[in-house]
Amino acid sequence: MTDDKPASPLGHVYSLNEAAVKLHMSRRALQEIIKRLPFYAKNGKVYLFSDDDIGKIWEGMREESNERLRVMEDLKLPARGTKGSRLREILNKPTGKPHPSLYLQGSWRKRGTRK
Repeated sequence: MTDDKPASPLGHVYSLNEAAVKLHMSRRALQEIIKRLPFYAKNGKVYLFSDDDIGKIWEGMREESNERLRVMEDLKLPARGTKGSRLREILNKPTGKPHPSLYLQGSWRKRGTRK
């Protein structure tokens, strides 16, 4: 008699390296991602991933990507000649202060001071 049951209710269980290969990324990249998206089981120092965990990580990466695109769209400044052009001028206006690196080089001094 043959059993039609899967070997494990989780399906295949992947190591960190195997999960990284399945997601087409480096092991190190996956380590960084699971800090934000902790979908894994840990056995001592060994990270284990089910098919479901890998799917959740993939969906989380897609959501982060879509959120980044929405934020970029929201941050776009208006073009010149529109109501927001004054805001652009204010944001891009030089402050009149020298760059901090010039202080370190000693090439900038306040007016009226001597060394």
